[in-house]
Amino acid sequence: MRTHLKKNKWTIAMIVLVFVLPAAAGGAEPEQARQILDAAGIKGGLIVHLDCGDGKLTAALRVNDSYVVHGLDNNPENVAAAREHIQSLGCYGN
Repeated sequence: MRTHLKKNKWTIAMIVLVFVLPAAAGGAEPEQARQILDAAGIKGGLIVHLDCGDGKLTAALRVNDSYVVHGLDNNPENVAAAREHIQSLGCYGN
């Protein structure tokens, strides 16, 4: 039973991340990141940020070394902007 609950928790967390992240807008990225992670109830793991835009929320989602965050976007200009932002923070590749 406990394993079943763990699987459901992770499934819910992934659904929250897949459907909430693309809708999130810029401005208060650290607060948005905290709200998303709190709602998902996860304490680490892989986060895939779809439609990552400028990368600000993507970077904010990596609140500590327990997270690996990967931003994806189908617009090459957004990818370049996200990469530049994350590199400026010194955390590109983490």
